[in-house]
Amino acid sequence: MRTFKLSLRFFAAAVKSMLEYRLTTLIDIFTYILNFGVGYISTWVLLSKFQSIHGWTLYEVFFLFNINMVASGISGLFISSPMRGMEQMLQNGDFDMVLIRPMDSLFYTIIGRPNFTSTSALILGTGVFILCFTHLAIHITILKIVFLLAAILGAALIQTAILVVIGTMSFWLVKNTATYSLLNCFNNFLDYPITIYARSIQAFLTFVIPVAFVNFYPAHYFLNKTGDNLFFPALQYGTPIVGLVMFFMAYQFWKIGVNKYESTGS
Repeated sequence: MRTFKLSLRFFAAAVKSMLEYRLTTLIDIFTYILNFGVGYISTWVLLSKFQSIHGWTLYEVFFLFNINMVASGISGLFISSPMRGMEQMLQNGDFDMVLIRPMDSLFYTIIGRPNFTSTSALILGTGVFILCFTHLAIHITILKIVFLLAAILGAALIQTAILVVIGTMSFWLVKNTATYSLLNCFNNFLDYPITIYARSIQAFLTFVIPVAFVNFYPAHYFLNKTGDNLFFPALQYGTPIVGLVMFFMAYQFWKIGVNKYESTGS
C-alpha cells in the first residue's frame, strides 16, 4: 500500500510537470496521432490495391495493427523514456540515487518518468477499435471485452519486457542506443499477419522472441480466422500468460544487471 501511494505521488508530480507545458504536450500528442495515422493510411493504400493480404481484409489488418499500437502506447507511457534514458543515467552516475531509495529499483526507475505522448496511441487506437468492431460485425460479449483487455495488457507486458531487456543491456554496453532498433525491427514484423513470412520466421516469432503473441494470435480469437493458425489453435489464448512470463524473465535479467552495476567511481 505504501508503494502504491508513493507511485501515485510520483505520477501526480509528473502530471503537474506536464501541465506546466500543456500546449507543447498537446501539440506533441497531436503530432504523434498524425504520425500513427500514416501507418493506417499506408495499409489502406496497400489493401485498396490488393484487397487482402494472405486472406486478411482491410479492417482485419487494421484490427491486427491496432492491438500492437495500443499495447505499445501503454508500454511506452510508463517504460519507454526510463529505458531509453538508462544509458545516460548509468554514465552520469544518476542510477546511484535509485539504489538508495526504499523502493524496488525497476519500479522507481519507471514510475516517475511517464511519456505522455504515448497517449496518442491510446486515443487513436480507441477510435480505430470502434471502427473495426463496427465494420467487422464482431459480436461483443462480456467475455470478449475481458479477453480484449487481458490480451492488450499481456501484449503491453511483452513490449515492456523487450524494453526492459534492452535497457538492462546498458549495464554492460557503453553505448546502447543502437539496440533499440531491435524493437522497431520486431514491430515491423507485426504490421501484417505473420503467415506472410516463411515458416521458420513464424516459429522464431512464436517460440524464440514471441512477439507474435502481441497481436497475431489474439486477433484470431476476435476475427475467427481459420486455416492459418500457427502450430496450435490454443495459442490464440496465450497472450496474457506469455506477457507475464516474459516480464518475469525480463525482471530477473534486470536484477542481474543491477548486481553488475559498479557506479561511475566519481
